[in-house]
Amino acid sequence: MGDTWSWNGEDWTQLDDTGPSARSAHAMVFHSARGRAVLFGGNALTGFLNDTWEWDGQAWTQLADTGPSPRYQHAMAFDLVHKQVVLFGGQPGTLVPSVALGDTWSWDGSTWTQIATFGANPCFSAAMVSTDVQIAMFGGMDDSNAVFRETWTFDGTHWTHRQDIGPLARLSHAMSFDTARRTIVLFGGTTDFTNMLQDTWEHTETDPPPPP
Repeated sequence: MGDTWSWNGEDWTQLDDTGPSARSAHAMVFHSARGRAVLFGGNALTGFLNDTWEWDGQAWTQLADTGPSPRYQHAMAFDLVHKQVVLFGGQPGTLVPSVALGDTWSWDGSTWTQIATFGANPCFSAAMVSTDVQIAMFGGMDDSNAVFRETWTFDGTHWTHRQDIGPLARLSHAMSFDTARRTIVLFGGTTDFTNMLQDTWEHTETDPPPPP
């Protein structure tokens, strides 16, 4: 699909059916400093993609087709502290066998920059979210089909392994940050593509936020 919709709290409205080509397993986040939704990559019928698009509320604009290599099932979050989009991992332009990437990139609104080549385990289908202190990532699968239950944080420069307890190992789950309660909320996913999960977990950010 290649359609764009908005949700106002009560209803869905279709806004556009032009812009990025139809795709799946892409990633999209809101760049709050620029007031734009940012989309990167994905899996299209014609191949794997590495294009970057922004949505300003009215129309899509393609901004780049360079930066991270073509990929899908990658993780992205908007770093609230450093005001940049951060992208991690995913799978490159191949379906069989599975290959997991472990590179980390930032997008400042005009240019992609690779900011780390090691740290978190290479993986795809992980979930990543930004708190008001750091970026947090949980789960995912590597190219040996191992499924992770590890939590990693990223401070804008370095990845840190936090724990391997909490939710079951999983991939293709969803996470969001509740800014009012300073709490990460995780829901669902799958352990092996056949066992689907419907559990909900929370992790409260205990580090103090940076000064305004």
